Amino acid sequence: MWSLVSSMNVKTLLEKNRLNLNQTVYFDQNDSFLKYPLFRLGLVNVSNVSKYLEDFPSAKAIVDEWDKIDRENGVREHKAELEACLGKIKSFKHSHGKNPLGYDNELRDKYENLICLKKSLIEKIEIGKEDTRRIMFRKYKVSIPQNLKCLKIRAFGVCNTLGNVRSILPRLGSFSDIAADIPVFTYDLSGFTKRMERQISAIEGGPCIIGVDELYLILQFKNGRRVNYDFITGCEEGPQNEYNPNAYQLAEIVSKAYSEIVEIDILKKQHGVTFQHLVEVHRLMSVAKALDLPVVIGIPDHAYKSQWRSVLSPLKGRFDIAERIEATIDDITNEFVLLINDVASELGLRNFEVLHSKNEPVMRCFLQAKNGMSERPRRLTRSQNKRDAVLDYICMPALPHYVWGATNILEINNVAEFESLKGTAECFPRVSLSALMFPFVPNLSGSDSMYHSKNDEKLFIRSSFGEAVTKCQDKIIKTNLNLGFLEKWSSKPL
Repeated sequence: MWSLVSSMNVKTLLEKNRLNLNQTVYFDQNDSFLKYPLFRLGLVNVSNVSKYLEDFPSAKAIVDEWDKIDRENGVREHKAELEACLGKIKSFKHSHGKNPLGYDNELRDKYENLICLKKSLIEKIEIGKEDTRRIMFRKYKVSIPQNLKCLKIRAFGVCNTLGNVRSILPRLGSFSDIAADIPVFTYDLSGFTKRMERQISAIEGGPCIIGVDELYLILQFKNGRRVNYDFITGCEEGPQNEYNPNAYQLAEIVSKAYSEIVEIDILKKQHGVTFQHLVEVHRLMSVAKALDLPVVIGIPDHAYKSQWRSVLSPLKGRFDIAERIEATIDDITNEFVLLINDVASELGLRNFEVLHSKNEPVMRCFLQAKNGMSERPRRLTRSQNKRDAVLDYICMPALPHYVWGATNILEINNVAEFESLKGTAECFPRVSLSALMFPFVPNLSGSDSMYHSKNDEKLFIRSSFGEAVTKCQDKIIKTNLNLGFLEKWSSKPL
């Protein structure tokens, strides 16, 4: 059953779906994995792992061992004998009639011998299967391996473990920012590994550069009212400022009350990049370094700009606000380019490109990708102002195809980007897509993701960052983030 989930964990999701741990692929996980806070997963349902077994090496090993023990117990052999017996019974009835009461004594004896054989084989199979179940449960504490369940996210990816990811991509090793295992989300990761041998491969990903409560548009109305509207949520500043992907209040205000607006200004409350941004950039580039693959880091400044051009279009250029917004976005973009270059220098990564509106060669490739869509996605967004921006997000995962000719692309991002990746798969059939997605980093109170929180719940990696780390150590530990990694980056002048 589908459920809309905003903030839960694997343990509560399993309980919600009435699943015991030993019925799932997460049977061997500890509390650091099971209770890790998950935000904005979107739609979650339960699926049989048999459909995704290649992405779960730990479960596949159990299923393979189950099959081996079944063979040793004679279950496979008895099943083949049973199938042959059932075929003989069917053929017998076809030749001599379906009602055994009409058979003569000789035919009835032959028929009853077949029925006795059938019952004997079924009994032997059940005894053998029960022996297998006992052996497997003693060893792995799982019930029926062939029916193990997993959590499916946004009708696309599956909730997975870092252990499985490392088994599929052993060159990855560990992630320096993660202190303990956390849930991750994959899509056809094993397929990506297999295609690496015969196809041009590359990686794509990148952070959202503006979060909630970081940038505001200030509207002054004729009646003297002055209101701050959040750039990301479209809502008024205050306790009701919440992100909703299907609504954008500011667009409605500008569209309906444009003649009442007498002045517009910008308020930038952002204090630099957050630890969420650092983690996302570092993970993305670490994977590229470990796999020795080129990577495109997408900075979606062009998506923000196109959205704002649409939102402000009713004003018909009455203010110079569009130009000022674009200049502000450019300033923010520059901070992220510096961060990316710093992480690349730290990792010794050289084969990468950064997509942003000032990088003209890569932007030309991006526009080529946008024009090369085989079709427009069927479902975009309810917000008309976001349509072009959403198309930008759909095109970005395919960008390595237009930069390097890659046809095997791995997306590294946060779990919410499964939504745009579905559109990419629909619109770029020439490209094989896979994904390794991570949960959002929790805010300091653990109540929401760092992206979607007010600024006082975020951990910025500029001004007095070291002091912030010291004050918040107990809260940071709960996020499974490595304090050594934090302290190392707190001392860097970004």
